[in-house]
Amino acid sequence: MQCVNCKKEYSDELDRCPYCTESVEVVEAVVLDADERDDFNGITITDTGDTEDEKNQQTKNEHIYGNTRIYHTTFSGGNYGFLWQLLFLIIVAGVIFILLPAFLLIFLALMVVYYVIKMFK
Repeated sequence: MQCVNCKKEYSDELDRCPYCTESVEVVEAVVLDADERDDFNGITITDTGDTEDEKNQQTKNEHIYGNTRIYHTTFSGGNYGFLWQLLFLIIVAGVIFILLPAFLLIFLALMVVYYVIKMFK
């Protein structure tokens, strides 16, 4: 069962959530008529028994073409938005393509100066 307060899973036999100690209220499922179902803002179960989230998850992760199943995995940046991920990639690309070659050129220039000084000693 899932606690309505902290959203953590726990055993159905318990009468209190072991994580937040919230008491359990057993709510029976109610069949809604067409008007109530259309106005309802919560999650509903379709005639096939799958919830919308389960259907969407299956469509996102699995595509079946003929006898071949093709799975794809999406990368999630956690709580970071797209702009933060883009900024991070730009910084990494800048380090790789700008700073590293710049340090290489500085190192080569210092080597040339060192050998010129060593040659005239």
